[in-house]
Amino acid sequence: KRKELQRLLSGSLARKEIAKTVLKYAAVVVALSPVSRLYYRFFRGLRLQWEQHLTSSFLGKFLEAQCFGHRAGLLESNEAADNRHPDQRIAADVGKFTTLATMLWLDGFQAVVDLYFYSSLLRTLSPKLSKLAVLAALGGTLITSWLGRDLATLYSAE
Repeated sequence: KRKELQRLLSGSLARKEIAKTVLKYAAVVVALSPVSRLYYRFFRGLRLQWEQHLTSSFLGKFLEAQCFGHRAGLLESNEAADNRHPDQRIAADVGKFTTLATMLWLDGFQAVVDLYFYSSLLRTLSPKLSKLAVLAALGGTLITSWLGRDLATLYSAE
């Protein structure tokens, strides 16, 4: 690859070879462009199915508890007035949860895939530089963890 790049930069390649290489890369871009669209379509479909399942499950449990509470006389009338539209709140909370959970999981998965491919690319270019990058990332992670160690307790106290 390095020799091809040097030949390309030196101008020793024929126009036909340059055009062939450019067409090859253009074909790859065209072929892979629907991948991101399919990714988001599958992501949305997964999130919606999970959201519908959790909403129906939580609403079923909530309504069962409400019916049992009214039959047993455990709920007073002023508690019922304060809990207006609980189904909408449950659906909104489930929607927020599923959106955040799927985005977190998919972003983490994408980070692992990117890390693998970019580290392998960096390793082929320069093994010393790749080791230095891993050490720098590890050091940055340790420093960030040390600086943010009290954030969890501050957030829970809030």
